[in-house]
Amino acid sequence: MLRVLSEEEELKSRKRAFAKIKQGSLFNFGGEKYFIAVTEISKKECEVIELTEKNKKNIILENECEHSNLHFDQMVALNVR
Repeated sequence: MLRVLSEEEELKSRKRAFAKIKQGSLFNFGGEKYFIAVTEISKKECEVIELTEKNKKNIILENECEHSNLHFDQMVALNVR
């Protein structure tokens, strides 16, 4: 059964999930945007590769991918695999 989380519950859930992100982790935001963690920059920010069509092709071809930084506050509906 799904339910709406309070702001406090959502923040706790996100903190638990964010703590699981390590180099090479696959994660997504509500099943919409997918990322691979590259490095942890700080306790609230990590460098990632978003799995866009362009980056997926670059991974397959072993070419450089576009990296970006994600901050904890941007990570709504975070799911870590």
